[in-house]
Amino acid sequence: MDGQALTFEIAVVAIQTRQADRIEALKNFLASLPNPKQVERVLVKAIIHCAATDKALYLWVVDHEELFQPELDLAQWSRRTALSRLLNQGCVVGKDFRFESQNCLWLSAATEPKLFHACSRGENIVLRSFLRFTG
Repeated sequence: MDGQALTFEIAVVAIQTRQADRIEALKNFLASLPNPKQVERVLVKAIIHCAATDKALYLWVVDHEELFQPELDLAQWSRRTALSRLLNQGCVVGKDFRFESQNCLWLSAATEPKLFHACSRGENIVLRSFLRFTG
């Protein structure tokens, strides 16, 4: 098992404990990574895994999202991810989609499937948890 896989496994196990002190210890451990983006990446990957594999655990994460801050803001990550996926699909801001408020995303009828087909099951669950969709 390489270092990235081991770090991911440690993150998943820490989240599975559902204990605030373990999440804090995880974040302290991850602080040894070279930059904050890598810390965010590990946390996101672990949370997406939980979303896809353990609904009850993922709901606990959503209820306790503040434990992952400031290293990871799930609402902000959801906005950035949706924007990135839509732009990569060739969608046009203002025509195909727009943010109507901080966490409300308007999607044209043709655009909605593009967003959700460009994301994994776990990513879809996270996006739907932190963004409201209209259209």
